Amino acid sequence: MHSRGSLRRPGFVIASLALLTALIWTIGAAKASHGRVIYSTSFEAPRDTVGWCALGLLELVGERPPGGGRQTLSVSGGCLIPHASHTIPATRENRRLVLRALAKFVRGGSVELGVEGHPSIYVPVSLKEWQSEDTLFCPAGVAPRIRIMGGGIIQGGILVERIEVVQVP
Repeated sequence: MHSRGSLRRPGFVIASLALLTALIWTIGAAKASHGRVIYSTSFEAPRDTVGWCALGLLELVGERPPGGGRQTLSVSGGCLIPHASHTIPATRENRRLVLRALAKFVRGGSVELGVEGHPSIYVPVSLKEWQSEDTLFCPAGVAPRIRIMGGGIIQGGILVERIEVVQVP
């Protein structure tokens, strides 16, 4: 019996190592396909608005999407835009960036990611449902900027649960 048990053990070890290797490979492939998060916030507390510049009214409120956090950022404003903005540091490399935003229409608005001299990408917030995504090319040495508009010429407002900027291959 003793020798039979030791024969099972190497097979178990080999099967375990094979399973662990497959799991690590799967996790690595998933991370590569989703990119590297370079900015993320979920507006759960006042500290999550540090670094944001505001021309409009920014307020943390309790309305949120299913599965969301405790707070959501309410953004509203009129003619002077953007109502909120945040600059992400530049790098020495060209980057492709994906903007993911979970935002909801209140009275109109959008979440945008832009760089000087290039068209911005938008997540239009026109429905009363939580929405997201788009992609932007960011040249080396240029700092991308997230902008939130909670309206335009006419005062409007949106709720922003989460913003994430991801660098993709």
